[in-house]
Amino acid sequence: MTGVVIVIAATIVASSARAYTVGPPSESLICGSEASAQLAVVENFLSPANGLTVAVGSPITLSSVSSQPLSFAIASSAALLSTPNLDSGPGSPGPPPANAAGSELYSFTSTKASASAGTVYWQASFSTAEMPHCAEYVRTETTAVRTLTVLPAPAPAPTPPAQTPSVPTVTPDLTPPAPVRINIGSKRFQLAHPTVTYTVKCDERCTGNVEYDVVVHHRRKVDRVHWPTLASKAFSIQATAGGEQQLSYRFTGSALRLLKRLAQEGDAIAMDLRASARPVESGAITHAQCTVSLSA
Repeated sequence: MTGVVIVIAATIVASSARAYTVGPPSESLICGSEASAQLAVVENFLSPANGLTVAVGSPITLSSVSSQPLSFAIASSAALLSTPNLDSGPGSPGPPPANAAGSELYSFTSTKASASAGTVYWQASFSTAEMPHCAEYVRTETTAVRTLTVLPAPAPAPTPPAQTPSVPTVTPDLTPPAPVRINIGSKRFQLAHPTVTYTVKCDERCTGNVEYDVVVHHRRKVDRVHWPTLASKAFSIQATAGGEQQLSYRFTGSALRLLKRLAQEGDAIAMDLRASARPVESGAITHAQCTVSLSA
């Protein structure tokens, strides 16, 4: 009786082993992995930076790197990007940057998007139809929604009052106001307290925003690798004679863990701070830039 039990148990074990044999990954799984990797590349090279400000009527060029043809959509709200009401079309291919071999740089230029002041929304997309493992799983991959702020045109200079013949005519000063002068500076960064604190100064009343961009110089590579542009931060200095405003950006979560790992591996890491400002009344946009080492 004991021998019978042993034979039955061996048969069950052999059958269970055959039932749970793991085969190669499916085409749909491979397609999904390749599409996700391609989307990450497109997100990394998207340009311009999120939240960028442009003057009304200025041409806007959207671009990114991809191994698949890219299309671009621009709308007055995020909800309308599926049927863009401002502009849309395929990107024009061109040579990629040196650190994106095997892909092309796709660009799309629009003047419709900046026809009037306000916030516009845009994103890039590509089809998986031409990807090797996606013939039966065709879908469209889209990037996260980005924004652009279109600033209104400066108010025209006032018309001088009419002069009587007996009063000497005074030629009005129609020279455009000088652009606001800005300065951006930062204290040294410490990984133990992972906050970049910086100060923006204007010599008159101004409004603007600061964009953050992390650049990595890998110790064993020549190329500079840019992280996806981080969220921008707006500022406003309302004193008539100008002044300064202190702002900060704090690294947390996975971004902080990656920063520490790269620093431990000896890579040189820096954060580029780019400020754009204009006078509250009118005037040209002024830019300033500061680089902070994150390798401390």
